[in-house]
Amino acid sequence: MATCKGCGIEIEWQQRDNKYVPIEPTTGQVHKCPAYSKHRTTKQEVHTGILTAADDSGATIYYNGKERRYAFGEGRAAFLSTIQNSGYLPPVTVEIAHDAKGFVTHMKVIGPVHPDDIDKVEETRQEQKQKDPEPKTNTDFQTAEKLKKDLESARDNKYVPVEGVNTDSTSEPSQTPAEDRKKYHERIGDWWLTIGGTINLTNYENVKIELEGPAEDRDEMVAYLDDTLAQFGRNNPATSDLIDSYRVRVLKKKGDGA
Repeated sequence: MATCKGCGIEIEWQQRDNKYVPIEPTTGQVHKCPAYSKHRTTKQEVHTGILTAADDSGATIYYNGKERRYAFGEGRAAFLSTIQNSGYLPPVTVEIAHDAKGFVTHMKVIGPVHPDDIDKVEETRQEQKQKDPEPKTNTDFQTAEKLKKDLESARDNKYVPVEGVNTDSTSEPSQTPAEDRKKYHERIGDWWLTIGGTINLTNYENVKIELEGPAEDRDEMVAYLDDTLAQFGRNNPATSDLIDSYRVRVLKKKGDGA
């Protein structure tokens, strides 16, 4: 159910005589909005132009040396039907009128387009392309290319300055030591490892622990993670059993003690 934009009365769009018209559901009569003339601020002129494209949302019309886009709005079905039933495919010569907001209010297909007029449309498009500025460089592409070169240099063990990492020992570090260390390992091509896990303690409780560092220190990281978990739940036998079970199943190597 639609609503008249002029007076707010509920209406239904129904097809009558190959046209979609607003109907008042209560009376079945064509809705004639009392506020229509009041809301129209300027007289709508009918233009003759070339329909170069049309879809569900609207139509592109060429006239007076320029292509313009107009919306169909709620009458899209009627306007599309007019085009489809004309027996012509765009580009085609049409009559068109629109309101101040750019919505089509009238469209009539006249006939085919003269070849000279089609050439004018193409000339206008070419002129518009020349006036438009060159597209801006894709900075995302530039960033990706820089990262690719940095990675290739790192694999060749070449020094690549890392943005944000302080290399001057006389000034304050720009990042934390852990961040600097991570950047350093990424720069020289070493692996950086994150180890962690979540233990379900039942009763909608869990404990989550995580640490990261260079992969070469993974044994020390696992030992530190195990020792840290051993500090939890010591005042509750049920909780400590769940944590210790996780430690044995996940963190202990074969042959290690409990």
